Amino acid sequence: DLEYQIPAADDPDGGLLPGLYTLTVSAPGYEPTTVQVQVPMDAVVRAAQVALFPSPSLVGTVLTRVGTVPPGTCVVAVPAGQDPSAVGPCVLAVDDAGAPTCEIDGDARCAGIGVNGSYEMSRLRSGDYRVLVRPGDAEYLPVAPVDLALSPGEVRRYDATLDRLGRVGLTVLADTGTSTLLAAGAAEITPSTEPMSPAAR
Repeated sequence: DLEYQIPAADDPDGGLLPGLYTLTVSAPGYEPTTVQVQVPMDAVVRAAQVALFPSPSLVGTVLTRVGTVPPGTCVVAVPAGQDPSAVGPCVLAVDDAGAPTCEIDGDARCAGIGVNGSYEMSRLRSGDYRVLVRPGDAEYLPVAPVDLALSPGEVRRYDATLDRLGRVGLTVLADTGTSTLLAAGAAEITPSTEPMSPAAR
C-alpha cells in the first residue's frame, strides 16, 4: 500500500480550499484510476482506497508460409479512431539484453519480432485498438488489420501469418545450330500482365 498526502505537510502554500476534488492515481505498468473527495473547511479527509489494475498486454507470434520473417517486420497497435496509414514507420532496435525494441509516432504502439517470430507489447492502455503487421520486405503482403478490445489486466494473444508473393523460375536455352541447347546468358525476360492465350498455355 502507498500512503499519500495532498498537499504535503511541508507545502508552503498550506492546505486545499473547500470543495469537491478528483484525484488521479497512476503508476507505470498500471491503469490509472480516479477517486472523488469532498474537502470541508479546516479538516483532514481520508480518500477512499483505490486499487490499480495492471495495464493490458498484447503477445503472439508472426510466421510465414514460405521463407522466414523478414528483418524489419513489426506489429502495430493503433488506438481506435486513428488512421493506421497515417502512423509513421517502426523504428526498430535491440536493447542491452538482446531483446527487440520498437518506437513509433503518436499514440500508436509497436513491437519488433524476436526469437521464433514472437513479440510482446506491454503496458498498453485499455481500450479498442486496430492491430496490423507491417512486413519488413515488400515481397511479403501486409496482414489485414484486426480490431481488438483490451481490458485492464488482460494478456491478449494475436498471431499472424505472412504470405509471400509468388516467384517464377525460368531457364532460357538457345539453339546453337548443332542440336545442342546452351544457356542463353544474354536473354531478357519481361513480365507481362496480358492474359495468356489458350494456345500459349
